[in-house]
Amino acid sequence: MDQLIEKRFSPREFSDKPIPEDHITTLLEAAQWAPSSYNEQPWRFIYATKDSEKEYATLYSCLGEFNQNWVNTPLLLLTVAKLKNSRGDNNDYAEHDCGLALENLLLEAVSLGLHAHAMSGYDREKAKTLLGIPEGYKPMAMVAVGYLKDGKTIEELREGRERKPLNELVFKGTWSTD
Repeated sequence: MDQLIEKRFSPREFSDKPIPEDHITTLLEAAQWAPSSYNEQPWRFIYATKDSEKEYATLYSCLGEFNQNWVNTPLLLLTVAKLKNSRGDNNDYAEHDCGLALENLLLEAVSLGLHAHAMSGYDREKAKTLLGIPEGYKPMAMVAVGYLKDGKTIEELREGRERKPLNELVFKGTWSTD
């Protein structure tokens, strides 16, 4: 398995070191190159950095209380799915495709020495209202992006995080519970 996949995790302790604008562009370009059903590319991103205080505060205010207690990253972004395809029909794969784009962004973050934590703990309706998201678009995941906090090792930050055994998740041929 590729080291980027092994190194990727969702920390809750970040440095407040700013992220260079070219790194932010690279993250978004990585997301842009994700595969999508019929090449619809239904993802949209709204982002803000801490140096844009008003925009950052708006995104931050959409977070749930638990996430507000730890998020201090220099970059926050929101993934948004376009729910209709280019023919005006429902795009049943839009949310899936946004997940593919987000994973590209998460892995690119690791390659740039950054980490990202995707969150569902935020107020979608508040985000739609405050950020002017039009009908036909659905906020998906809020993402905190930054450098790891100094003084902590990756092992310390990953402590307690495990994955289920593969045999609980994968079945060959048909569904099996044994």
